[in-house]
Amino acid sequence: MKTSTSERMHRRRHIGWMQLDLTYDLFLLSHTHQQIQVNINSVAAVSASVDLNVHNGKRMIFKYNTMRTD
Repeated sequence: MKTSTSERMHRRRHIGWMQLDLTYDLFLLSHTHQQIQVNINSVAAVSASVDLNVHNGKRMIFKYNTMRTD
C-alpha cells in the first residue's frame, strides 16, 4: 500500500514534535536540578554561618507528590 505525500509529511511533523518535546523535557530536568543544587548550597552556607551541623546519616529526604490533580 502506498503512503500519500501528506501522510508522510504529517508523520515527519509528528516525529519532529516528539523530538522537540523530549528536548524540552530534558532542558526542564537539567534546569530543575541546577535550581536544587543552588538551594542546597545556599542552605549549607546559611547552616555553616550559624554553626549548624547536620549528620549525613540522620537526614531525612521528603518526597512530594508532584502529579497534577486537575
